[in-house]
Amino acid sequence: MALYSTFNHGYSISSRNLYFMYKIVRSLKSDLKIKWIRPEPVSCLKPEKSGDLKPREQIDPKSPLLELKTSDELQKSNELVKRIFSLEFNPRRYGVKFSLENSIDSVKRHKLDRSSPESQIAGLTATIRQLQEHVEIHRMDVRNKVILKELIDKRRRKLRLFRGLDYKRYEWLLEKLDIEYKPKPEIDERVERKKSLRKLTDLYCEEVRDKKLTEYKGILQSQQEEFLLSKAEKLKWIMKVENELQAEPSVTEEDINAVYEKLNMLKLNLDNQSEV
Repeated sequence: MALYSTFNHGYSISSRNLYFMYKIVRSLKSDLKIKWIRPEPVSCLKPEKSGDLKPREQIDPKSPLLELKTSDELQKSNELVKRIFSLEFNPRRYGVKFSLENSIDSVKRHKLDRSSPESQIAGLTATIRQLQEHVEIHRMDVRNKVILKELIDKRRRKLRLFRGLDYKRYEWLLEKLDIEYKPKPEIDERVERKKSLRKLTDLYCEEVRDKKLTEYKGILQSQQEEFLLSKAEKLKWIMKVENELQAEPSVTEEDINAVYEKLNMLKLNLDNQSEV
């Protein structure tokens, strides 16, 4: 049994016709030159989202292990022994620890500093950069992805607190570690096609309006000299007729002189613009 939709004006359209009308309306496209491309989502684990401006520090693989860095025995040993106890011939965790200590040493306040905000943020930064490299290679490592996100949030919170505590030292720390503080947005808006198209349409309409106003302003400015000359002549004619009829004057010589002054100023401005 066919279903019918009855409108207020008395016409009735079957559901089948309504369906085809809907398809026609949906197929219509606007003539406006507006193209919206859905932006690619950026993971919160990426450096551009976390605020890391450079990757993990590249260390020399021939560097000795951190525990043997100041060892006199190692310094006196031959090259083969030095290579065995270097970062090149040891697990990756030793290189990670080496980078962590270098990062902390660059900002710590004293030799045994481990609890200052600078040292904590530097340690978190080194760990974050190491995990970012790891996650980029091992994309299915969900456990380390969760750890990385927690560390990024923790560093963001520490940066926010340190910013209010000592702003000059905070700026120095950002420059030293090559990081950027990116707070979470107060309103997290979803990326929606219709909403974005409305905004783009508003921007397009503003551009069209500004362009037309600029063109119209140029037309009026080009006619300004002719308008002032015509105005001066008409004021002279009005003053002449009022004198002949002995009527109360509505136009004076000062009014006419003011128009000529505007005309002279306009010509002067046009000459200056042409010279420039």
